[in-house]
Amino acid sequence: MARWHCTLRHWLAAPLLSCVVQWVSAGEADAWLRQLSDAAQTHAYSGTMVISVGEQMATARVAHAVKDGLSLDRIEVLTGEPRTTYRRGSEVVTVWPKQGLWVKEWHQDLGVFAALSRADGVSVDGLYRLGAVAPDRVAGRAAQVLELQPRDDARWGYRIWRDVATGLMLKVQTLSNDLQLVLEQTAFTSLDTAPDFAHADWLQHLPEAKGMRVREGKVQAVKPKDWGLSLPNQVKGFVLRRAQLPAGQGQPSADHPLQWIFSDGLASVSVFYQPMEVPATAVAERVIRMGATHTLLRETQAMRLTVVGEAPVPTLRAFADALMVQKTVRTH
Repeated sequence: MARWHCTLRHWLAAPLLSCVVQWVSAGEADAWLRQLSDAAQTHAYSGTMVISVGEQMATARVAHAVKDGLSLDRIEVLTGEPRTTYRRGSEVVTVWPKQGLWVKEWHQDLGVFAALSRADGVSVDGLYRLGAVAPDRVAGRAAQVLELQPRDDARWGYRIWRDVATGLMLKVQTLSNDLQLVLEQTAFTSLDTAPDFAHADWLQHLPEAKGMRVREGKVQAVKPKDWGLSLPNQVKGFVLRRAQLPAGQGQPSADHPLQWIFSDGLASVSVFYQPMEVPATAVAERVIRMGATHTLLRETQAMRLTVVGEAPVPTLRAFADALMVQKTVRTH
């Protein structure tokens, strides 16, 4: 059993606690996360959660149900401009009432805690060490607390609070590699695990777009090699989930980038390729940081590359450096 003292930063400036982590047996990280995912597929719930990213904070009212094997969600953002997102399986509709805007998208990997989506063929145990921390309470509920410490510097760590009674996730923190710094945090402040959804319209259908401007974000799977493009995986554990273009587009363009999506089972990284209509005069690169999410922007004479993900900057740069262009994509 490995032990060390660590600083546990509780949300909203709670007192600092000294904690001891006990490492769990190999193979249990995958099983524990699978149980966490299964709990969301068997329990309905509603509540209020707070999302903290750096110095920014947002509040949302969340309702979740499962009907005929489909995950159904309603997320009403209570901070900033009003908007409500509805999910029915892979279909997602967001309504912006002030703008009169109705946006429909399709997501294969979506949840209240998107960081916990699983990548096919990825073993989380091979990338993270699972450790048990002292029990805690979140939203008035007893919680089991575990940490996932990365086995390398290519990814962040996580601390997760799981409801003892239902197995639902109550709180999750994205942490620095050494688990000392909280980069992002999502936590329930109230949670009802037996909500009455008998008269909830969103359980039956997605909202209609009557009288609103409509935008749809359909995508299509593509083969980048058709345009002489390849992106070999250069970071251990990250698996290519898919490559896609906006639906109806025949090739990548400045307005319609080609997107690769990678995941290690917890974190995800997207790489966007856009051929340049007007060649740049020099190579330029900059990085934008927001909580656990970093964005690397790189321009060359022939292309603009954008790499976005919940990962350290060197990981994003490794993806950018790996792109191979065998021929120039012509723009129209």
